Amino acid sequence: MTRAGIRQISYYCQQRNNNRACNFLRQVNQAGGLSNLARLCSQGDGGACNALRVINCYAAENFTRGRRKCG
Repeated sequence: MTRAGIRQISYYCQQRNNNRACNFLRQVNQAGGLSNLARLCSQGDGGACNALRVINCYAAENFTRGRRKCG
C-alpha cells in the first residue's frame, strides 16, 4: 500500500507542481526510502511512523479515487 501512496504523492509533485509533495518525497529519499522508514518506525522513531501514516493516507486516497483527502 505504501508504494501506491508514493505514486500518489509523486503525482501531486510532478503533475500538479505541488512543492509540499516534492519536499516530502525528497525527505523520504533522504531517510533511506520506505524500507528504512519502516525499520525506523519499528524502532520507535515517531517521525518515521508519521511519514508512513501520511504515505498510507495518500494510498487510501488513490484507492478511493479521491473521495478521501489527505492534504
